[in-house]
Amino acid sequence: MQQSSDAADNILNAAEQLFAIKGYDGVSVRLVAEQACVSKASVFHHFGSKELLYEAVLKRASAEFEALLGRLGGNSGNLRYRLSTFVKEHLACIYDKPSLSHLLLREVLEPGSDVSYTKAAGVLGSSFAKLTAVLRDEKQAQTIKPETDPALLAYLLIAANVFFFQSQKFIQHMSEIDFAGDSSRYTEAVVTYLLDGVLNHSDVPADH
Repeated sequence: MQQSSDAADNILNAAEQLFAIKGYDGVSVRLVAEQACVSKASVFHHFGSKELLYEAVLKRASAEFEALLGRLGGNSGNLRYRLSTFVKEHLACIYDKPSLSHLLLREVLEPGSDVSYTKAAGVLGSSFAKLTAVLRDEKQAQTIKPETDPALLAYLLIAANVFFFQSQKFIQHMSEIDFAGDSSRYTEAVVTYLLDGVLNHSDVPADH
């Protein structure tokens, strides 16, 4: 069983790298088999089809994200601490899995075939819905303001990390930015600005 599991992981790793570089349409089962040093029959044995293989790659990414969500939705620490930990761990996860991160970004920014787009939208949409649900629960518990849109807050948290990952090399050359090499400081600031805002109370209009 362990040997079979190792073979499947090897195929998944090869497929992940290829899909990230070439996209769904640019990858064949034969190419995955060659990259993984296995036969085409082995790929079909473990995953059935290219479409199901692609879905398995996406679901593996989703599983890691949902593990982070489990800790965010737990009861250890206040929401600020849990959100800060989630954003920090999410960014670390993006960097730990660069091929997977580029694959997901490819689907978002350069949608391929209807098959790959539908699969990606389904898997990623499910994970995003779970993050939104966690934040909605916090809203119902009155931990966050009643006017807060949980989906928008979730979107901003994810978008902040994704853009940092995409632009880090570029912003390192911008003299006004001194946080490019300090992801921990960056994630702390993201959470602080989103939760507290940036206006001094004296600058808030009286009718607010």
